[in-house]
Amino acid sequence: MSSLAGQRIVITRADAPSEPLRERLEALGATVVALPAIRVAIDAAALAEAIARLPEFDWLVVTSGNAVEALAQAGAQLPPGLRVAAVGPRTASRLAELGVSDVLVPERYDAEALADLLAPRVTGCRVLLPRGDLAREVLPKALRAAGASVEDVVTYRTVSAVQDVAAFEAALEAGGVDWVTFASGSAVRALSGAMARPELLRCARLASLGPKTSAALRELGVEPACEAEPSTLEGLVAALASYR
Repeated sequence: MSSLAGQRIVITRADAPSEPLRERLEALGATVVALPAIRVAIDAAALAEAIARLPEFDWLVVTSGNAVEALAQAGAQLPPGLRVAAVGPRTASRLAELGVSDVLVPERYDAEALADLLAPRVTGCRVLLPRGDLAREVLPKALRAAGASVEDVVTYRTVSAVQDVAAFEAALEAGGVDWVTFASGSAVRALSGAMARPELLRCARLASLGPKTSAALRELGVEPACEAEPSTLEGLVAALASYR
């Protein structure tokens, strides 16, 4: 029997019928409750001017599926010769849906690893970096330090989407939640900020997608019970399933 059978797991990602985290957890026997903490408001118009100049760029660097969605909504057509890098395989797979198959991906899926991979390749190059409003400055700073000209375009904004938080807190207090999963620091901050008693998060085990998400939890004074390795949805499911 799966180690997740009978476990009640709250996921703070957006809920959708094809939500891959929900599907994987339910396949392992878990009861999944969706409590989206954040939603993304894409501003495809912000990309329009940069997309018109795509032939002028040497690199397109994408750090999230949301940025890929913004590119799709803006009708971006990538010119021949434009090199493309993505922060991880899931973002690369979203690019593949747009017909982009030759994508450079680091072995570790974070901004630091992507910066290390690109630094020796972008000297003297023009880089288009479509990102969210809460993205860290690690990547553009590192690329500029490596000699690249970086156009950093905010193409989506992250806003709170928390609803029914009182019912969630009551379930936590009653011991009705086994796990709460977090896929980003933004989700941690949005959910805890909406809670009247964020300390109730200690009533469940917490699962984190990676080091940055774990750091956001520790800022609240709570420790994740497990952390995905690698920092992918598959890694998160594996961490939950193997927890003892």
